[in-house]
Amino acid sequence: MVDQFNALSVPIPATVADVEVTVNALKEKKSHFEAKQKAALEKAAKEEEEELKALTNGSSHSEEKDDHHHHHAEEEKSTPASTSAPAESAKEEEQEQLEDGELKE
Repeated sequence: MVDQFNALSVPIPATVADVEVTVNALKEKKSHFEAKQKAALEKAAKEEEEELKALTNGSSHSEEKDDHHHHHAEEEKSTPASTSAPAESAKEEEQEQLEDGELKE
């Protein structure tokens, strides 16, 4: 624990009267570190935002390519892979009608 006080450059309380001084020093250190952390987080967020803007502005042409590719991929998904499914369904229905005597040729 002594090492922790020394690392923070906070006086170690030797008497009960020193406790208040030490507690106040710890509160000041805490405020200092919280402010420093907030500033570091804000700086990092600003840098990331600027980097994102740079990437977004620099890649507008590639985004158009990506949009075209994405649109083409969606078209492929919406087109059935095989057109035999409806034909098979029609054949099955025709077979059932023949079995039931409903289909007249």
